[in-house]
Amino acid sequence: MAITWGTVAGHFQLGIDAIISGTTATLVVYGRNENGYSHSWNSTLSYGGAWSGSRAISFSSGLAVTTKELVRTSVTFTGTRTYSVSMPIPYWGGTASASRSVTIADPVVPKPTAPRIDRVIRNSDTSHRPEWTRFSTATAVVVQRQSRTSTGPTNDLISAFTQIAKPTGNPANYTDTGTKPNMAYRYRVAAVNAGGQSSWSNEFGWIYTTPNAPTNAKAERSGSNIMVSATAPSVFPLTYDVFDNGTQVATGVALPWTHVNPSNATTHRYTVRAKVVSQAGGVTLTGPQSAASNTVQLPAAPNAPTNLTPNGGLAVDDTRQLLTWQHNPVDSSAQTAANIQYRLVGAPSWTTVTATTAASYLLPLLAVGVYEFQVSTKGGFATYSPYSAVARFTVISRPQVTIDQPVDSWDSPTLPVQWSWFQAEGRPQSSWELQLLDDTGAIRESRSGQGATATVTLNTRLLDGAAYTVKLRAAAGDIQSDWTEAGFVVAFVPPAAPSLIVGWDEPTGAAVITVTQGTDPADAPATATVSLERSVDGGQTWELYAEGLVLASEDPGDLPALTVSDWECRSAGSTLYRATALTAIGASASTEDEMVADSPAIWLSGGDDLSLTARLPYDPEVMIEHGRKRGQHRFAGRSLPVNVVGEQITIQVQFSGSVHDGDEDVASRDLMHELALDPAPVQMYRDPDGTRIHGSVSSIPLTRVVDGEWSYQVTLEGSER
Repeated sequence: MAITWGTVAGHFQLGIDAIISGTTATLVVYGRNENGYSHSWNSTLSYGGAWSGSRAISFSSGLAVTTKELVRTSVTFTGTRTYSVSMPIPYWGGTASASRSVTIADPVVPKPTAPRIDRVIRNSDTSHRPEWTRFSTATAVVVQRQSRTSTGPTNDLISAFTQIAKPTGNPANYTDTGTKPNMAYRYRVAAVNAGGQSSWSNEFGWIYTTPNAPTNAKAERSGSNIMVSATAPSVFPLTYDVFDNGTQVATGVALPWTHVNPSNATTHRYTVRAKVVSQAGGVTLTGPQSAASNTVQLPAAPNAPTNLTPNGGLAVDDTRQLLTWQHNPVDSSAQTAANIQYRLVGAPSWTTVTATTAASYLLPLLAVGVYEFQVSTKGGFATYSPYSAVARFTVISRPQVTIDQPVDSWDSPTLPVQWSWFQAEGRPQSSWELQLLDDTGAIRESRSGQGATATVTLNTRLLDGAAYTVKLRAAAGDIQSDWTEAGFVVAFVPPAAPSLIVGWDEPTGAAVITVTQGTDPADAPATATVSLERSVDGGQTWELYAEGLVLASEDPGDLPALTVSDWECRSAGSTLYRATALTAIGASASTEDEMVADSPAIWLSGGDDLSLTARLPYDPEVMIEHGRKRGQHRFAGRSLPVNVVGEQITIQVQFSGSVHDGDEDVASRDLMHELALDPAPVQMYRDPDGTRIHGSVSSIPLTRVVDGEWSYQVTLEGSER
């Protein structure tokens, strides 16, 4: 590089040169005299900027320009640094100086060369060590693995390469402990240094691990040979070892494999195991044996059939009996024919019939008696098996049941069902089933039991006037009778209709109801309780007023009776009452009577039974307000709002007037206070228009007008009863 000179001072000039090699700069400081001025002196050179210190300098020259090297030093760095020097000039005076910036770029480090995987060492199914040759110095190595999963002969799933490690330094191998059996793996590596990551190495694999056991091992006879097959545990390049009853009969073969001319004197049952070459050292990996196949024998006559049915059971003479058995081949061949022999026990000869592949035969209808049968079967071999052991069954007549009770009608809520049993051979009833159905055919109750029972009381309480059906069947052993049924209607005997007298009582603001036990007919069952109902709409709807009332008499000669009051009737207009007499079992008889009231007053009632009544003068300023909550909603896409109506309604009654101390025709001031303070949740308003409104009154303000006269204004909010 050229010398960078400073300014002239004292007829002298300093300069700095920089010689760069790699990351090292050699700095050389020069001095020279100005032409025509000679120098001869000693001075001190001072460093500044990126270096420091000082150094003694001697310089001499003639009149001609003389350039001399004063200092030489080397520094190592990267980047940009500034170096400066200064020195006073004796004799001539002044201080010479020079400065120079030096830049050294970072050295370019090349990426490493890709390694080469040479082999993979197998330690176990869960440990493999890839080893590679290094062609560059690295600071780390990236190790990636690709997995191949296979769980059957058609399932092959290959993953992407995934990093499993990045060991530091410059390693030449890595032990992978994350591998598993019945898998395959492939490896690649890349070296890393300050220059970056190399390209990937070669991909080494597939490295196979120990295969799983094959599944679904099967053996199938083919002439005098047996073909062995199984489902492969993977799609990997597998071979198989085959075992017959534990003895190896083939190695390294493909499936299916044919066992040629095995012994026909024994049965054959096979297991197989898979093998694969690891590619990690060329080791052959052998998996576990499969579950055993079915048992096969070369053609032979079957053993005698077993599991004959029925055996010791009952059959019925109106139904064809199905005979069944189990074919027992020695050579695994299916049944191709069967001979069935049957007869009445004691008969001199058998009746023989033939079946084919089905292990069953449907007999014709048989007469009552005890029968026996036996079976011989044939498979793929020409010879039939021996006959089976003899099985017996008994044919009986189908049993019959007759429902004796109920018949047509029943007069009680509790029903004991009774029936009669008949079986022609005198066999006893062993079990029974019973159902109670309503008039829609729905089952209301189901009962069943064991033994010779002939009476069962139902749990269902029957309803008066309802229609029902009883269904019943019973069995001897496992032979059921046909279902029999009896329909009936429940008709309780009613009590005598009660006597009913109703009248309005103006002083109390109530209907007075008197019920007396009826006497016609004289033989009617006794009345147990009485219920009372009220209707304010002419009998269209009824409100239950009281139930469970008991009639009584004070004198032995009097009819049982009772008297009750109703403070919820109309105070003006018609209220209809119905008294219903009930027997202990629920039979009923009713009487209706109409009460017409014409009270000119407003009645405000409270208390638990609304018997706390205040009689008030009717004020033509009474206001009754009915309303329903309404509103409007706007919806997207509609220009106008939509009207909506809520479920809630509002009923409000406002009435006012005055009470006078000592006026017996209207409520007293004390009674008005008592109504206001009454803790019962519901009050009631009635007026001469026949209006009845249940609701609540929060307060009753009384304002003194003059001596003895108090004005009031009451608001009642309507509510549910």
